Amino acid sequence: MTPKKNLQDFFISLKEYEITLTKIIPLCLKQGDEEVDMEITHLLTCRDELQSDIERFSDEPQIATHIARIHELDGKLALQKEIIFSHNADYRRWRKRNNIPKSHWWWYMDEEN
Repeated sequence: MTPKKNLQDFFISLKEYEITLTKIIPLCLKQGDEEVDMEITHLLTCRDELQSDIERFSDEPQIATHIARIHELDGKLALQKEIIFSHNADYRRWRKRNNIPKSHWWWYMDEEN
């Protein structure tokens, strides 16, 4: 049984998403780190967690104040879509195996025109 999430988990997921997107992945790419694909998968699953938390805690005013930051980070993610999908060949299999819904657009950026 999965432990019940609390609001603090939202802030942890947000910080992980931000650090992975803005610090860890760029560093991995710069250094040619072979683990970049794992970090990209972690990034996308962090965004999944954030979405889950947004839906779970939608009535919490503290969440609403951070939505703009999430959208800002999402914009940075969208700008890096070619880099992300060229370094993570497993994302299609991952999203299929885990039944990722189309509403989680960050897994489907490769299908955008």
